[in-house]
Amino acid sequence: MVCPSALAHDPLSATALSPHRLALECLCKLSIQDGNVDLLLATPPFSRQRTLFATLLRLVGERRSQVCREMAVAVLSNLAQGDAAAARAVALQKGSVGTLIGFLEDAVAAAQFQLQQSTLHASEPPSVNMMCRAARALLAMARAEDCRTQFVLHESRLLDVSLAPALDASVAAVMCEVLFKIGRS
Repeated sequence: MVCPSALAHDPLSATALSPHRLALECLCKLSIQDGNVDLLLATPPFSRQRTLFATLLRLVGERRSQVCREMAVAVLSNLAQGDAAAARAVALQKGSVGTLIGFLEDAVAAAQFQLQQSTLHASEPPSVNMMCRAARALLAMARAEDCRTQFVLHESRLLDVSLAPALDASVAAVMCEVLFKIGRS
């Protein structure tokens, strides 16, 4: 995932998948289990973890591949919820809060568009589960005491997302908890 080599990003000869994409899928599947998250977060050096967080956030921000975007959200969410230090490291990455809120805004916009259209020609919006994962990642980041200032710039965006009519109630509840956490700082 963190290898800068072009070979890691180019598709393998027999398939359209790159080693980078395969590594992302493996991390996504590994991070489902809490024990694996603990092992991933305990693997030194920490600078490589920060590079991984930056790479995952870049993938969340890219709108080209919805599959990679959702896998990156899942990994980020699981890692941020796994340890307060990891949540803090993710929150301190440049643009992390805005990127995750952007994912939620895109999901809400896609859901609203799908509700307005009678046909299903538009792309499928991210699932409620993916939206919950992004919201839980934000909540884990908001729980870190010294990272709440990262949220101040985005408070109105958080409020807009949490009040969106197309947002599922479970996601809205997590978003309201994020707003509550940052409001108490």
